[in-house]
Amino acid sequence: LEKVNEAITAMKKDGTMAAIHKKWFGVDPEAGTSTVAPGPIPQ
Repeated sequence: LEKVNEAITAMKKDGTMAAIHKKWFGVDPEAGTSTVAPGPIPQ
């Protein structure tokens, strides 16, 4: 699970997650949302 969380965080930081969001939903994600802003991962 740690590797998955690291990959998702990296995708948010490099813009990949935002690009996926735009491709599927047709709009850019809102700034500061969990789609683009890495946050603390619950333990």
